[in-house]
Amino acid sequence: MKTIAFIFLFLLINQKARSVENYGMILSSGKLPELNQYGFYDSTKKMYLAFRATGIKRDNITTMYDDGKGGNNTVMVEGSSWARDAAENTKLISVPRSLEGDTTSDMKNPATPAGINASFDDLVKKIKAGDHLVLFITGHGNQEKGVVLWEGQYYKSEDLKKQLNKLPKDVTTHIITNICYGGQLNQLTNKNVCVIANADNKHTHDSLPNISPIITGFTDVLKNRETKLSLLEAFTAAKAVDLDTNKYSQTSLDYFLEKNSPKKNKLEVANCYDDPKGSLASLQKEISAISEHLSQDSGPQKNHYEKYLKEQLKKINYNLNLIRNTVKEHDRVRNQLALDKLQKEWSSSSKKDQEQLRPKITLLAEKLKKEDEAQNTEITNLTKAEKQTLAEMRFLKSATASQLEDYYAIRKCLDYEM
Repeated sequence: MKTIAFIFLFLLINQKARSVENYGMILSSGKLPELNQYGFYDSTKKMYLAFRATGIKRDNITTMYDDGKGGNNTVMVEGSSWARDAAENTKLISVPRSLEGDTTSDMKNPATPAGINASFDDLVKKIKAGDHLVLFITGHGNQEKGVVLWEGQYYKSEDLKKQLNKLPKDVTTHIITNICYGGQLNQLTNKNVCVIANADNKHTHDSLPNISPIITGFTDVLKNRETKLSLLEAFTAAKAVDLDTNKYSQTSLDYFLEKNSPKKNKLEVANCYDDPKGSLASLQKEISAISEHLSQDSGPQKNHYEKYLKEQLKKINYNLNLIRNTVKEHDRVRNQLALDKLQKEWSSSSKKDQEQLRPKITLLAEKLKKEDEAQNTEITNLTKAEKQTLAEMRFLKSATASQLEDYYAIRKCLDYEM
């Protein structure tokens, strides 16, 4: 009897696991035909096909595009990014309403406040607790007014929050943006909502009018089912090809750490050029202290500590290698100066003294040659991603139980694999 009960329970749990569904929403608005870049349509189609490749059903994808009327009203700028160039350098063209290449339109609603509200009303009827929603927003953004919609309308974070609140409590929502000032949506971050924004709330995002490098790379990674990276890993891998995104992107984790890290957490380790060996020793000491602190924890977060500590230590190793390279570069500069000095001394010396200097010069020159061959050509300072790693380490050391709970929820959301 116990065996039958166990099998029934196993099947019940397994059935619940299989019932989890992924849903996709795409909001694409160029504001006006003259500002509706071809790149917005291209990103819309690529994200749609990525959704389909990850297993999201066609009926579970809602696309909000232009005025929603279709036909000849589906227009955009081809070959230019701004309306001022439209008259001379561009033309308005129509695009297919189907994103799968058949005769069925996938543009379900207009990119307007009413269209967004209607899309969420439809979603609420079928999405269930435990399901996942990925909302992709492309087009234009306004620093003060929010997401720019069709015909110059706007949608603020508060408006989107009202719609998200309609969803069942345990639905996890991932918001991905490809708009100017997309980081303003990070204020929606909570245990069930995480944001991956191409730009923070202070910067615009300049991209080619006909293609978005970040979205092209991001969707290519998502469609590659062999790698199967999380949403954050896919975005991180893709943003390397987009200078603006690489510099100004902001995720819910960035936003959370900025708000909750200690004020003294200013990451003053970026002075490795001035004091590379000192910075290396300081960083190693800090990591050791944090590791010891976390290993002593015996509370319910211990497993989380250990899991994320291993991840962070793996990432931090890159920082150490970076600083080690910087140390090597300092050594190389000193050796080069020494060589220059010897060569100058050699040129003004007698033949006898020159013969004595020659072995020293040869040895130093060979050493520099070997260093050049081994040295990484890109010796850079700590990047934004590496600084975030340090911010996470320091946060873990000082966080309260409540902050840790929020942190792990955000991490879990961002680490979701489609």
